[in-house]
This record gives sequence, structure tokens and C-alpha cells, in this order.
Amino acid sequence: MLSERNPASPASEPERAAVERALARLSAEPQRSDLLPLLHALQEDLGWLPLAVLHVLADRMHLPFPDVWGVVTFYALFRLDPPHGTVVHVCDDVPCRLRGADTLLHALEARYGPPRRFAGDAHGASTDGHASPVDWETVPCLGQCDHAPAAIVAGRLRRQVTVEAIETAASAKGAADA
Repeated sequence: MLSERNPASPASEPERAAVERALARLSAEPQRSDLLPLLHALQEDLGWLPLAVLHVLADRMHLPFPDVWGVVTFYALFRLDPPHGTVVHVCDDVPCRLRGADTLLHALEARYGPPRRFAGDAHGASTDGHASPVDWETVPCLGQCDHAPAAIVAGRLRRQVTVEAIETAASAKGAADA
């Protein structure tokens, strides 16, 4: 029985509603092949993927929770915690590194602290301890080797990205959120 595999979820009503909105995009009952697009839709809607939402999605798709968890943790662009600023994903594969990503990565760390996965207790804080306007992470190839270094800044692909371009995007997003 499915309920034995997926424990009851403490999802809030807005979280459950987000799952229903994502599922409403489908024209039929969800299939396993719909999991990745549904996860992207949920993250776009919520800004991240709360654990309770993943449990609800697993239940609604009739999938064991570990199957959903495995997909979410495999792909670097999925977030399991809420962002604290403009979300930036910087490619750190070889072509991007050869065309300037190393300099970009060092500059981001100097200005905004370590990448999210290495921040630990400092997550969301800049090097001076204040809330960072940029929540950044390194990711594998973004498929833009001919325009390296590449990054996704606030959901938008940026080619030949610079720290200045990231700061401009973060400032624009911050002004739009205010």
C-alpha cells in the first residue's frame, strides 16, 4: 500500500495547492516521465522544493518518496532550502573555467561568501555576516561552452557573465521585490 511507503506529510495548504497547480498543467494522470517537469514547475512556483511538497507530489504521482528524492538531489538546479537573495547558478565545468569562471567564482566568494552547499551556518550571509543579496551555487555544464562563462541569474541564462552583470541583476530583482 502506498501510504506505507510515503509517511503522512505535514504540508501546508499553500504547499498542497502548489502541487495541485503543477498537476493541473498535465492533460492526463501523471506518469513517472512527468516528474522532472513537475519539479521544475513547483520550484518556479515556490522558489524552492520543501520536503513536505516532495512527499505530497510522491503521493499524488503514486511514486515511492525515495524516487522523487533521488531525482531532486541528482540535479544541481533544484533547491531544497529557500533562497536568501537572487539565485545564481554558475557553471564550473572545464570550458567555463578556461574562459574565466575561476575568476568569477573567486570574486563571488569574496563578495557573497561560499557557495550555498559549503556555507553551513553562514548560509544566506555575506562575508561581513549580513544578509547576502546573492545566493549562489556552482553547477555542472549549462550547455553554453561557446559563450563561457555561463550562469543562470534569477532564472535567466547569462552568457559571458561577469560579477558586475550578476550584481546588476541582483539589484534589479531586489528593487522589483521591494
